[in-house]
Amino acid sequence: MTDERTDRERMRALVKEFHSGMLVTRAPEGTMHARPMALAKLADDDDLFFATSIESGKVSEIEHDHHAAVTFQSTGAYVSISGPARIVTDRAQIRACWSETMKVWFPKGPDDPSLCLLQLRPVHAEYWNTEGIKGLRYVYEAAKAYVKGRQPVVVPGQHGEVDGPAIR
Repeated sequence: MTDERTDRERMRALVKEFHSGMLVTRAPEGTMHARPMALAKLADDDDLFFATSIESGKVSEIEHDHHAAVTFQSTGAYVSISGPARIVTDRAQIRACWSETMKVWFPKGPDDPSLCLLQLRPVHAEYWNTEGIKGLRYVYEAAKAYVKGRQPVVVPGQHGEVDGPAIR
């Protein structure tokens, strides 16, 4: 078992490897809606920021129900983060998150009136990492467990969860 601080650091390191994830919000009629979103910034306090248009459906979905989640996935690494989301229209914060790649969607730059940020404040985060040496150890443990008719032992650092204030 790993301590929460180590899990937080591992989760942050994995998130930094991703450029985009699937953001999930709830539509007013109750259905879940997922869409790919580019990560604009991972703040020091773990808040995630995504650039979006103030006219987009996700903005009205968040205004209706602030609960949201984002998932990130690669071949052997996965992160799931959930918590309240809010819309940020503060130009200073938008400029702090601005990247020239956003100009494709917001040609007027960081002062584009349709540009806003979606801020997700993590309340629960979970990661799975089977890349590199952890992946090799996992394959070894899985093969050993298969032969013995048991479940594999979780390799330290392969899976972790961070909740509530500990994620901050």
